[in-house]
Amino acid sequence: MRPLLLAGAMCAAQLVAPELSWAGAGRARQPLAPVQLTAVGVSLDGPFVRITVRGSAALPLATATPTTEGPPRVFVDLPGVSPGAVPAALTGRAIVRRVRVALNSADPPVTRLVLDLAGAVTTAMVPGGAELTIVVAPAAGVTAAAARPATTADRPPPAPPAPSATSRPAARPVMPQPAPAARQTPVVPAAPVARTVPAPAPAAAATAPTPAASATQPQAAPATTPPATPAAAPVVMASAVPPAAQAPTASMGGFGTPRAIRPNGRVSVYVSGAKTSQTDGPAYNYGDVMTAVSYELSDRETDGVEYGLDMRHAAYTVQGRAPRVSIYTGYVGTRLAGGALKARVGHLWLDDLGGLGAVAGAHVEGRSASTIPTTGLGRWRAGAFGGLEPNIYTFGYGESVRKAGVYGALEGGRGRRHVAGYVNIHNGAITERSVLTVTNFLPAGPVSVYQAAEYDLSPIAGGRGHDGLTYFFSNARVNVSRRLELLGTVSRGRSVDTRGLSDDIQAGRPVSQQSLDGLRYESMGARATVEVLPRVRVNAGYSRDKNNRDDAPTGRWQFGGFAANAFGSGLDITLSDNRTARPDGSYHSTYASLGRELGPRIYATAEYSTALSQVRFVRGDGLVIDSRPETKRAGINGSILLWRSTSLLVSVERTTGNDYKELRMLAGITVRMR
Repeated sequence: MRPLLLAGAMCAAQLVAPELSWAGAGRARQPLAPVQLTAVGVSLDGPFVRITVRGSAALPLATATPTTEGPPRVFVDLPGVSPGAVPAALTGRAIVRRVRVALNSADPPVTRLVLDLAGAVTTAMVPGGAELTIVVAPAAGVTAAAARPATTADRPPPAPPAPSATSRPAARPVMPQPAPAARQTPVVPAAPVARTVPAPAPAAAATAPTPAASATQPQAAPATTPPATPAAAPVVMASAVPPAAQAPTASMGGFGTPRAIRPNGRVSVYVSGAKTSQTDGPAYNYGDVMTAVSYELSDRETDGVEYGLDMRHAAYTVQGRAPRVSIYTGYVGTRLAGGALKARVGHLWLDDLGGLGAVAGAHVEGRSASTIPTTGLGRWRAGAFGGLEPNIYTFGYGESVRKAGVYGALEGGRGRRHVAGYVNIHNGAITERSVLTVTNFLPAGPVSVYQAAEYDLSPIAGGRGHDGLTYFFSNARVNVSRRLELLGTVSRGRSVDTRGLSDDIQAGRPVSQQSLDGLRYESMGARATVEVLPRVRVNAGYSRDKNNRDDAPTGRWQFGGFAANAFGSGLDITLSDNRTARPDGSYHSTYASLGRELGPRIYATAEYSTALSQVRFVRGDGLVIDSRPETKRAGINGSILLWRSTSLLVSVERTTGNDYKELRMLAGITVRMR
């Protein structure tokens, strides 16, 4: 099946050159995460600043963590979430000078929000399904001057969050995102989460809370009385909000008003062009214009109508290549029985089933609760679906292809999730696939384990192909200490064009054994990441990879590092090198990037990489991975926030090899709607 083929191809490409197979596209990589951010907004409500974060699905529970050194800042990490198309920086309000958004970890994906502050604050987290509100108020004793709206002159030096060594800096292109993979649902606390932020040393004449007032409510001490320990006196978060103006509970989206779910979406237009010249051949030019539109109102907690649309249109300058329309999702539905039942019809993407989850038909689901309990086994969900199989890259459906299945899920605290599903795909009279899919995420203290697998219960392509384990992936992450992290990964499986095989068999065309076997691959590796200095991480790892095209295993050493705001220069530096020993020789794959904020609205990145890999699909044979150790690529990217809801991406790159040169340019604009 084509979705499985694509997933296998990308996995195989990562085995050959994991950092560079994506870098060749000239844009920063974002992993497929369970949830994509769709909007981040900053608003002022009396003495409070509200940062509203919205996702493509339910956002996980988050807490605010203050910094212990440097300018006052608060970090909010969202596990299982990638930044999507939101801007990298937003202008703040009052005591919040600025809000920055960056990918803090790529594997597993973690998005970090950084709140640059003008002084000590109190925070409260208000979860609400796909919307998370961070309520910020000046702490008791913070003067009016410290809480005034920030200006360019008094903004602190940029200090982006420190991503893991596998992630890229905050220069995130606002490219259209694919349908999300697996969703997470938040654990909703009974009340907003209170945190303690150390207050910076105030001036001698500044007012400050007395120790007794810190435990109850704000109470200013006489102006002539300095705090007992000004440099280390903590401010208790819940105490700084007067009882009459307490932050809303989880069921409220504003101050004293019920939270009303609202639709959100975006429109993006991208224009790209390239000029390629061969050493012994002619040069040729090509380009395209792509438009992406998404708009949805989904994941209600109570009864009501839901709908969603996510589609693309592409037009090409190449003669004879017709425009293309593709629909990822396009549905209408409803929640019933107090939110316990859901029904949808249309083009759907069922996140619980991964690449098997595309269906054009009907879907029903029941659940035991609208939110996940913090104790016990958690919440269960179960669903069934059936219909046609939509084409992935063009508008239309697989001819005579029918798909149906069921699934069940159990979800618990800290993102714990267990899903099992069954999918049956019929292509005419042939059972193309009868497959069981299982995914698990299990957090246990400092250890977290993720696993995904597909098992074909009967031979694929009407009994002509294989059965058994088709895909297995697992990784385990161990936080040994605050500065040391260990990661182990195991992957194996095969990539088979089941749709092409079924079509060939029904048409009476010959099918080779190599096509039935597909591309078999396996990999096993480990990596250690160490924070050697604040905001400086280095990593090293080794893996053994093998596929049936190369009988001998391939060894790969990997070294890298990342420094945020290196030596106070404002530069974010990323370096990595992979030494790959293949049966036909060894070579190095190198990547380097420099990123920097140019004012509050622009983030620019310069990149350089070598030894790219190309993935080519061949009908009847699956795929070919073309490794080119001699290639070199240099590029410049810029992400620009034009207005509050509008951002611009500009990218220029040049690639050279032994026999060709290519210059590629891309520009895109995204407008977010709410």
